[in-house]
Amino acid sequence: MSIITIPPGLCVQRVDWGTVNYDLKSSFSDTGASQSKRLAPNRWSAAIVAPDKMTRREAGIFSALISALNGQVNKLAVYDMQYPVIAGSARGVWTVSEPSARWSNTLAVYLGTAYAGKTVLKGDLVGVHQDSDRRQLLQVREDSGVDPLGYMRLYFDHALRYALVPGDIVVYDRPTALMERNTTTSSWSGTGSLRGGHSLDMIEVFQA
Repeated sequence: MSIITIPPGLCVQRVDWGTVNYDLKSSFSDTGASQSKRLAPNRWSAAIVAPDKMTRREAGIFSALISALNGQVNKLAVYDMQYPVIAGSARGVWTVSEPSARWSNTLAVYLGTAYAGKTVLKGDLVGVHQDSDRRQLLQVREDSGVDPLGYMRLYFDHALRYALVPGDIVVYDRPTALMERNTTTSSWSGTGSLRGGHSLDMIEVFQA
């Protein structure tokens, strides 16, 4: 398996983001009551769609990306191309400041006193383990701010799949999720000198 990055110059019309939930719902015939429980962690999904009409060069970049994924063998590091950086004002280098256990929904980070009062906003995307195949994309579920000592706590609904230790880096600029193709076939069309119809239907993958 190789990790493929989104190439420069990739022509994209839109990216349709979503989440895939693995829940089990059961009902009781005698009372009519029902209950739901989570069977597995949520995953991100993304459909990367090219414009209907692209130049030969643009179409070549997109089709080469499809080929590089080698079916479902290689994985694509996907980031939010519309909003690549958080909306909040916090910047600098973020390091985990205390251990966060697997399946935790929170983590504490240190930025430094120079960033006191800076923020992360609800809906912002951050990433952990971004230099490995254990990378995870997390969506912040409430506004947070850096305290006077330079610390900030983040909360999210996608539980941590792997533990974090002090010193681990948290990424806020183009954080990625590893995804593979949902399908094993692809096609596109051409009219005159233009081509189009390229797309990638992706779902997040991770190691146990």
